[in-house]
Amino acid sequence: IGVYMIVEAKKMTNGFFIPMVDELKKINKKHFLIKIEIVDYQADQLESKHKLGYLSKPVTSNEFSSWENEQVWGD
Repeated sequence: IGVYMIVEAKKMTNGFFIPMVDELKKINKKHFLIKIEIVDYQADQLESKHKLGYLSKPVTSNEFSSWENEQVWGD
């Protein structure tokens, strides 16, 4: 889920453009906070699903051994 903010550029009398954040003032804060809660909940659900996947099918001892030579641990 992405949150998009609309920023308008309005021309000042001296020719410079400045960003106007009038649209940000119109954002319904409760709606925004609910969206954040939904994203947090979805992330928690995905983490739980990931954990359950590893619990139901644990990593075997040789599952990642073929990649050991490609790992750089830094000394």
